[in-house]
Parts: sequence; C-alpha cells; structure tokens
Amino acid sequence: MKIGMVSLSVAFGVVVLGGALPAAGDAFENYGQSYRAFSTPPIGDGSFGVTGDALPDGRLLMVTGNSVFVESAVGSGLFDEVGVFDASQTGGAADPAFLSVSPDGSRVAVGVGFGKPVAVFDVAALGSAGSPTMLTSGSVADYFAVGHFAGAWYDNTQLALTAGAFGSEAFVSLLDTTSDVGSPVNELVITEIAGASAGVAFDSAGRLYTANGFADGSGSGTGNIRVFEPAEWM
Repeated sequence: MKIGMVSLSVAFGVVVLGGALPAAGDAFENYGQSYRAFSTPPIGDGSFGVTGDALPDGRLLMVTGNSVFVESAVGSGLFDEVGVFDASQTGGAADPAFLSVSPDGSRVAVGVGFGKPVAVFDVAALGSAGSPTMLTSGSVADYFAVGHFAGAWYDNTQLALTAGAFGSEAFVSLLDTTSDVGSPVNELVITEIAGASAGVAFDSAGRLYTANGFADGSGSGTGNIRVFEPAEWM
C-alpha cells in the first residue's frame, strides 16, 4: 500500500533535516568521549558476528553462536552464558540478525538469522553463570517462522520486523508475539519499499521509522529514512 510519509535523507554520514546544519561523520570525535570500551563474547560457531541490546538495569545482553550472554554487572565488560537456543529450531547455531529487549524490559526477541525463526522469551527465564537455561521451544521460548532482517518492539507484545526476499520489494510487518507459533499473526504494515530491508524503530509517540537498505532504482534512494505517523501504519 502507498501511504503518506515524510522523508529524511541520509548519505555519507550526513543527516539533513530542513534547514539544519549537516553533521559531518569525520567530526564524530568532537561529539564527546565514548562511554566505555569492552570486548564482546567471542563470535560463536555458525555466526558471522555478535548482536545485542541493553537491559533496563544497564547490563548488556548479547547473542552469538547458539547462546545468549549477559554482562555480569553493569560496566563489567564480562559476559556469562545464560541461555542456549533450541537446536531443533536454530539448526545448532544462530547467525543473529537482531536482539531487542521489550520496553518494559521483561521480554527478548532475537532474529536467529536468514531462513531461521524469531525467538521470543522472558528475561526471567535466563539462567546464571555456569547454569544456562535451555530455551526449549514451546515451554521456555517461542520460535516464530517469519522473515526478518531487523526488529523493534512497538509495545510489550507487538514486534515490528523488516524483511523481503532479495530482488523483491521490502516490507515491514507487525508480529503479535502472543499468537500461535503455528499460525503467527504477522500483519504487513508498510509495503512497496523499492529495495532491500533496513532498520526499524519507534519513537515515544508511536511513529515508525524505517529505510531503504539498497535501492532498486524505481523508488526511494539507498539510505532514505521514512517516518510514518501512527494513524498511517496502525
């Protein structure tokens, strides 16, 4: 569907908003000091990287390989394995596309990777150092067989996902994580993105932001970010 939208152009590290002055990417070091530096858990077997998010208390939650890791204390930079994905759902390894903690901090969604499901589980289900929880399908975690590239919670039950097959238009869907994994409710809310999937985010007013990850030449340009008012996408 085609709906009204506002465009923000992003290119080569420059963001232009109306008459605002552009911010040069090469001036980043002038913006302030980094909060802290740390090393992520080593990249696990079957993964190309590590992805993560922050818990409400400030600890970092990370995924790589077939495992979930949590920072031992705020700012420690040390990570303990606290969860293991169900190998019957992941094929023995995740190549994580995204990890997102729900707004109330109680739930976690992980895009397990290309051709694999989105896993959803409670933070409270995670184990402790030396005693990770097996995130067993159906009892501890739900595994939804839905396409995904990036994901962000709209509220504590609905998860926005960007997706789309290579060479076809990308889209944004809204997954009801309380729905049956056998027949998930995953409504399309943004369609006809003329290019590849990109990120997705919400602001406090419920506006949805997404972008064109790699334009196909028939519509918006690569890196164009668009914002949709709640009345336009809900």
